[in-house]
Amino acid sequence: MSTDKCSLSLPLMVGCQLVRLAVAVWFIWDLVSSAIFWSNKEEILRTFGTGAGHALKPISGFQQAAGYSVSLVANFTAAILVVKVWRLLGDYIAGHIFDQQAISAFRAMAGVAMVAYVVSIATDQVAVTIVSNGGLTFWFELGDLLDGTMVLILVILAEVFSAGAAIADEHSRIV
Repeated sequence: MSTDKCSLSLPLMVGCQLVRLAVAVWFIWDLVSSAIFWSNKEEILRTFGTGAGHALKPISGFQQAAGYSVSLVANFTAAILVVKVWRLLGDYIAGHIFDQQAISAFRAMAGVAMVAYVVSIATDQVAVTIVSNGGLTFWFELGDLLDGTMVLILVILAEVFSAGAAIADEHSRIV
């Protein structure tokens, strides 16, 4: 692959920096809102009860802590995703757009996004099982479908960019 660097225009560099900051702020907001949610037993019961379609029995402090711990697993995968996004945009700012470094970073970010999505769905199921005292309630939010679609788009784009960079590299060798 080509190692030529391309410089981004100032508006694109500023945009990349703003997206990096927005992702970091989103992650901090997600951590704080998760801690606030899991600290309020009434809110936990109301939220999961609404999803289950019936009122839930009161939960113990252990269930509350276990649910919060499960949510931290999803937060951990989100943290890895934030790092991958930060690195990818850093590569772009440094002028690595379609070279192997940026393609690898994009593919890694897309892979982590897929893992984070699956972990988020799984941890939601585990949390609702903990809170509903072992009741089998399927938990799915409408936003999960949108998140899955966005992750699929990222994976497809990463593969398209990778194939495009490989084709460009092959053509540059021919010419």
